[in-house]
Amino acid sequence: MTITTITVDDGEGGTEVAYINNDPATGARQDTGNTALAEIVAAIVSGKMQVQVASPLPAGTAPIGKLAANAGVNIGNVTVEAMPSLPAGSEVIGKVRVHGDGYEDVAASQTTQVLGEAGAAGDFISHVVVFPATTSPGAITLFDGASGRVIFAGGTDSVPSLIPFPIPLGHVSKTGAFKITTGANVSCRAVGAFS
Repeated sequence: MTITTITVDDGEGGTEVAYINNDPATGARQDTGNTALAEIVAAIVSGKMQVQVASPLPAGTAPIGKLAANAGVNIGNVTVEAMPSLPAGSEVIGKVRVHGDGYEDVAASQTTQVLGEAGAAGDFISHVVVFPATTSPGAITLFDGASGRVIFAGGTDSVPSLIPFPIPLGHVSKTGAFKITTGANVSCRAVGAFS
């Protein structure tokens, strides 16, 4: 057997050594090569190399990488060992709120119309549907108690058509009844839970 040694400078002060067998090919060597290639081909399924893990990972808490999946891909089961205990009465994990079990219509040119019978702090307003009568309607202002904010400015050519449109809010009254003031040529429907 003839062996050729090749030494290459790796550019970092070290060397790489390679050995090449210069013997001519034989039938036995070809059979060995074919067997090795057949094993590689058998390990490829659907264009991907399959890898078999010889032994399971040891128990512990060391991270092993990023867990991610595309939508609809089952990545396995997750077992929750225990939930933290909470003091009695504090098991609230969120709020469920009815987004509109009632509504109140407000005509055009109204001043601080109360939403509900009397209204109160804690009332909920889901949204307001605006009904413009012209393409240049007046403004709509929502009040929480005495404090008001314009929720639709209106004005000259402020809407392209007379199609009603919603203004999402999702507010809870902090200081008193919700009230609405409407300008000329605009009415609205307030949707929520009003007292």
